[in-house]
Amino acid sequence: MERLQETGQLMGRLMQDMPDQLKEFSAFIKIAEKDGAMDAKSKHLILLSLAIAFQCAWCIAVHAKDCVEAKATKEEMLEAAMMAVVMGGGPKLKCIWRFCTRSWINTSTNNSVKSDSRFTSIHIKA
Repeated sequence: MERLQETGQLMGRLMQDMPDQLKEFSAFIKIAEKDGAMDAKSKHLILLSLAIAFQCAWCIAVHAKDCVEAKATKEEMLEAAMMAVVMGGGPKLKCIWRFCTRSWINTSTNNSVKSDSRFTSIHIKA
């Protein structure tokens, strides 16, 4: 949860310093992520792939959590992650390896999101 907490703290500080910009940015995100021609789950899977492609630990944490909340499966999340490798090659594969070995996407009885200092751990109900 550390990365998620850090992201929340950053957004809170920016909201104090730049409230108009953050409100507009948040509104844009909300509109862009809602169901449209693509469903929200597909959009979150794409965002997870992009987060891995950019190797942004904060982004991976946020978008992995969003995927879980959108009821993405472990397999869907790993396939989306592999799309970053298709576009980015070896460095992206290393990022997925770290994501999977340090904070594995685990199957458990309850969906939950946990984080260590670098990566998010996703627990998805089988």
